[in-house]
Amino acid sequence: MKLGLNTQEKEAVSEKTVDSDIEPGEDIIVQKEMIEQRTPEKEFMPPEIVQPYSTVKKNNNILRKGKKKSTEKTNTLRTLLLYWSLQYKKCVNMECCSVFLLVIAIAILIIFKRSFSYWKKKGVYAPTPSFPFGNAKNAIMQKCCIGIELKDVYNHFKERSLSFGGYYFLTTPIFIPVDLNVIKKILITDFNHFTNRSYFSQKYDPLSQHLFALKGAEWKIMRSKLTPAFTTSKNKMLFETVLMCVKDLIILLDNASEMNEKIEIKNLSSRLAIDVIALCVFGIEADSIKNPNSKIKKNVTEYFHPSPRNAFMLLLALINPKILSFFKIKMTSKNVSDFFMNLMETTVNYRETNNLIRKDFIHLLLQIKNNSKINDDAVGGFQGTDLAPQLTIEEMAAQCLVFFIGGFETVSCTITYCLYELAKNTAIQKKARAEVRKCFVENSENDQLTYALLQKMCYINKVVYETLRLYPPAATLLRECSKDYIIPNTNVRIEKGCSVLVPTLGIHRDPDLYPNPDEFDPERFSPENIKNRHACAWIPFGEGPRNCIAYQFGLMEIKIVLATLLNRYQFTINSETQQPLIPSSKTILLLPSNKVWLNFERL
Repeated sequence: MKLGLNTQEKEAVSEKTVDSDIEPGEDIIVQKEMIEQRTPEKEFMPPEIVQPYSTVKKNNNILRKGKKKSTEKTNTLRTLLLYWSLQYKKCVNMECCSVFLLVIAIAILIIFKRSFSYWKKKGVYAPTPSFPFGNAKNAIMQKCCIGIELKDVYNHFKERSLSFGGYYFLTTPIFIPVDLNVIKKILITDFNHFTNRSYFSQKYDPLSQHLFALKGAEWKIMRSKLTPAFTTSKNKMLFETVLMCVKDLIILLDNASEMNEKIEIKNLSSRLAIDVIALCVFGIEADSIKNPNSKIKKNVTEYFHPSPRNAFMLLLALINPKILSFFKIKMTSKNVSDFFMNLMETTVNYRETNNLIRKDFIHLLLQIKNNSKINDDAVGGFQGTDLAPQLTIEEMAAQCLVFFIGGFETVSCTITYCLYELAKNTAIQKKARAEVRKCFVENSENDQLTYALLQKMCYINKVVYETLRLYPPAATLLRECSKDYIIPNTNVRIEKGCSVLVPTLGIHRDPDLYPNPDEFDPERFSPENIKNRHACAWIPFGEGPRNCIAYQFGLMEIKIVLATLLNRYQFTINSETQQPLIPSSKTILLLPSNKVWLNFERL
């Protein structure tokens, strides 16, 4: 049965109807049960206009619910479509990223493969490299220092009867000479092809612009300016200054001897080296022996701290400095850089303001800064003549920093190794002491050590030379090919820019050059034995025009320490010293990783 609505009711329903899919005036059928069972929450139509089984127009509530369901379905569909779209894009992006990374990986592999074929194309043997380290995995992973690594490479090439070979540091090809005649050609005879070191030096890092790193004409000009500061007469002038620092060392050792205390000689020798350099270069008393926490010691040790980061940075600076340059990485931290710059500015301003003259390295640099050239003379003084150009404060600070580079750890570790070997070899210690005391007896007028007296101690020379043979601080020498060079009697061309590493430690411990090479024997450096060896069989300071400019000063400092200690003490190895001494893998220098404890007994 149908129930009808009158005209007024139809119009009322029609007016209340909103957007609907049902046309106005269209009849619908409503079930009786729906009307009877409705509740306020589920009410479809107002009760006053709905009659059981009546034909009515759909009201607002019915339309809204219908529209809500339709909207929900539409929104759900849209959400699903959006989700599928995002997932598709994500998949596409992931695929693109995967493809991009794959292309990069393939490109890297191709680059490494081509790089690792460099020496093969030149007909030069090289050990099989591994990705991505090349041949330098042990050095890069810091399982051993680069000197030990190249010693093994040297022995490997010798076993194959090679005069030279190739080596890879990452993708960087490096030429390794083995034959001493080839080494002599590179360092001396044909030096004009190998004038540079492939060491980090950039304008944005002013303290990297030192003599060790300068190249070409810049190096030649600076070397000629600085050479007069390192002559024999200048060493004589600085002799008393070094002796003054050693006296502080004696006071400390006397106290330790009286108290029967052991001495960690590695730390103590580094403090002595800092005091000597600070006084001879800057004219200031660092007092590192008296005060282990002095400010200058803190900054110097921060610069040379043997950390994994510093070791890797130094390796890059030596072998592949382009990486550091590309990322504009500074070798010197801001703290250390600021300290040296402030120290230099303060010292220069004070001396120029007060017209203060001291016979030290700063005075030499001030002469150059003020358009003067330093001429050598008999008494070690300074005389100025006109010369341009000037030095900037940054350049002066960089040249002073190179003193610490060349005279801090190299001197301190040589003193450490030398005292260790003398303590271990008591017969050699007694022989060295006998020579020292004999020289003092012959100079009975003055019981003080003098420069002339030191020159008479020939056996002390042998002891120092043998120490430098067995433990060369710079276990490798670095050169860079400045113009193409063909190895004599071969077709092998070393290209411009190629790095050359001379394996100093390998040469120094070559049994063909030094029988029983691991034994400490100063007699290897008797005049007869030296005469029978190749000139490049002993190169702890380098060789040729680019050798260490201050090596004579370093030798003098080491011999002053040895002569003084031998004359005053007998020293033995303390039981806490772990033997043998193991070189640190966290530095490029041949430094002992373990502490070296010695006992000093006053004679």
